[in-house]
Amino acid sequence: MQELYWYPWVKNELEKASMSVEIPSMPNPWSPSYGEYKKVFETFDINESMVLIGHSRGCAFLVRYLGEMKPNVTKLIMAAPNFVTTSTEQTLKDFYSFEIDGTIKNRVQESIIFTSDIEVEEGKQNLLIVNKELDCRVINLPNHGHYITEEMGGDEFPELVECVLK
Repeated sequence: MQELYWYPWVKNELEKASMSVEIPSMPNPWSPSYGEYKKVFETFDINESMVLIGHSRGCAFLVRYLGEMKPNVTKLIMAAPNFVTTSTEQTLKDFYSFEIDGTIKNRVQESIIFTSDIEVEEGKQNLLIVNKELDCRVINLPNHGHYITEEMGGDEFPELVECVLK
């Protein structure tokens, strides 16, 4: 079965470069709870040498966590960030119910957003929402959509690996 995402490929490439990589398995990804995600995330030692990578709603979690817990990290890399929902499901509304803490940019050495020319309009709006507060470096990769395997044309994401290693 083909993976839906690039996570395993990126992990493998970063481990080849002698980096320690964790891909936490978050509970109920289609109906996320910030509190449940936070419990999983708190099992890691978040520190100034870390690079945090998020995809879609995982970006919202990371930004909310960084704003709430105030750790310093080396980089925050977001692929196709999602910060809003039109869902009527209360769990999703609660997950996205937070203000972006503009002081995150003082604790993160570099913030990067990967977007695409063929990202849906809502995705383009999400980029504007987060970039307004965090002043990120934006990398637009043509024909990458929402950064899932089907839209990217494969599971390799060398541009992300390059950003981590720089």
